Amino acid sequence: MLDTSFPEILRRLREERNLTQADLAGNSISRALVSLYESGRRTPTYETLAYLAERLQVTVDIFFGSHNDVFCQAKIPEKIVCFSPSMRRGFLTLFHQRML
Repeated sequence: MLDTSFPEILRRLREERNLTQADLAGNSISRALVSLYESGRRTPTYETLAYLAERLQVTVDIFFGSHNDVFCQAKIPEKIVCFSPSMRRGFLTLFHQRML
């Protein structure tokens, strides 16, 4: 699953749970914003990733391609350069927490 993009992962998780975009958005973000994330036209902040993970009942690392061993995958450094600054900070924070 490492080569699957964030928009694909987000959509798949939402659909597996039989949620609409509005259901996933809840009261904190708009349905339109979920649509933009799923189409790859917007990149969520780390805070929004955490919110989406909570709504989907998963951990944030699943969005990076693997929920089992994301930090041991060789392609992760290549993916980090594509993250927005906020996502990069969030990822590095999560990485450091997992390493402790």
